[in-house]
Amino acid sequence: MSSVLKKNSVIKEKIFISDKESGIKCYLIPKKDYVNKECAIVFFYGANDMNFYDNGKIYNSQSGTAHFIEHKLFANPEGDVFTLFSKNGASANAFTDFEKTVYYFNCSENFYDNVKILINMVKTPYFTNENVESEKSIIKQEITMYDDNADWRVYYEMLNIMYHNHSIKNKIAGTCDTVEKIDENMLNKCYNSFYTADNMAVICAGDFDENELFDLIKNEFKGFNSKKQVKSVYDDEPCDIVQKYSMVQMDIKETVFSVGFKLPKSFFESDLKTSFALKIGGDILFGESSEFYENLYNKGILKESLGIDFVSGKEFAFFVITGKCENPEDIAELIAEKFKQVQRNGLSSEVFERIKEKHKGRFIRGLNSVDAIVIAQINFAVKNTDISEVYDAISDIDINFVSGVLNKGFDSKNMVLSVVKPLE
Repeated sequence: MSSVLKKNSVIKEKIFISDKESGIKCYLIPKKDYVNKECAIVFFYGANDMNFYDNGKIYNSQSGTAHFIEHKLFANPEGDVFTLFSKNGASANAFTDFEKTVYYFNCSENFYDNVKILINMVKTPYFTNENVESEKSIIKQEITMYDDNADWRVYYEMLNIMYHNHSIKNKIAGTCDTVEKIDENMLNKCYNSFYTADNMAVICAGDFDENELFDLIKNEFKGFNSKKQVKSVYDDEPCDIVQKYSMVQMDIKETVFSVGFKLPKSFFESDLKTSFALKIGGDILFGESSEFYENLYNKGILKESLGIDFVSGKEFAFFVITGKCENPEDIAELIAEKFKQVQRNGLSSEVFERIKEKHKGRFIRGLNSVDAIVIAQINFAVKNTDISEVYDAISDIDINFVSGVLNKGFDSKNMVLSVVKPLE
C-alpha cells in the first residue's frame, strides 16, 4: 500500500496517509516509545443518512438505523467481539453521530492482533431476525435513558425548533417507534450501501511500524465491499427557524438551556479555517475569560462555564451555547446583544491574539495523547484533511476573518432558545 508522509514544519508531527487508490484510506500517526496504541475505523455514515440513492432508486430507512448497525456489529455467531478484545488486553467501543459511525480500541499489547479483530468485525456483519429483535429492547432502554437526561433533551428540543425537515433534528438512536420498525433487511441494505472501501478510513496512533501496519490493513481488507459510495438525500430545508422558544419540565434541580443559531449555506461543511475561527470567536465572546462570562459569574447569574460548539455538515450548520441558570430568557437576550455589539464594534486585537494562542496551545498539547490524536483525526477525516494541516489553519486566522464569520448568520431572527426547567 503506497503512502505519503506529511510533516508540519512547526509541530514536527508525522502522519502517513494512503490514498483510496491504494485500497483503504489510512491515517497512521507514529508516536515512538508511547505505551498505548489506538486504532479506529470510521465509516462516513451517520444518523443523518436516512434516505439515499442507490443504482438510481431511492431508499428510505428509519431514524436510528446507523446506530442500530453500530450495536449489532459487535455480535458474531460465537458471542460478542468485546470478549475477543478483552482477551487481547484491549478496551473497545463505538459511537454514532450525525455523519459518521466509529469503531475503535485502545491497548498496550497485541496491537496488530487487535487491529485484525477490529477489521474482521466491521467487514463481517451478523444480522439475524432473532438478534435484531432482541437488540430492540436494549436500544429502547438506551433511548429512555437519554430522554431522562436534561442536557440531551434540551439539545434535541433546540434542533427541533431550529430545523423544519432536515434529518439533523432526529435523535441519533431514533425513537422507540422507529427502532421497532427496523428489521434485518433494512440493516443489510444500509450496511451494504454505506460500509464500503470508498466510504471509510482507518486511523491509528502509537508506536508501530507504519509499513507493516499498512500491509496488514491492506491484506485484511482484501476483497472488502468495493461498491461506489451511494448518495444521501435530504428533504428541502427552509432558511428560517421553526419557532423561537421551547420549554419543557423535568425532574431536575437546575434549569438548563441551549441557545442556537441556525447558520446559512455558506457554513455547510465548513473547512478547518472557518471551524476554528468560530471556536476562537465563541471563546472570545463567551468563554471563561470573556467579559460576558465574568460579568454574569460575578453577579451570581452563572455558576459554571458555558458550553460553546459549532457543528456543520451536509446541508446543515448551527452554533450553540449551553449552560445552567435560573433565567435563561435573560441570558438569551444578552447573547443576542453581544453578537450585535461585536458586529458594530469589532473584536479586541489583544483578546483575539490571546485566545488564538490558547487554541494553538490546546491543539499541540492534544498531540501528547494517542486517544486525543485519534479522535481529532476522525473529525478531520470527515473534512478530508488531517492533523498536519491544523496548526497552519489556526495560524492563518486573523482578526478580520473571525469578525467576518461572526457577521454572517448570527442574527436574532435565526436564534432559538430551548429550556428545560425543574417541575413546579
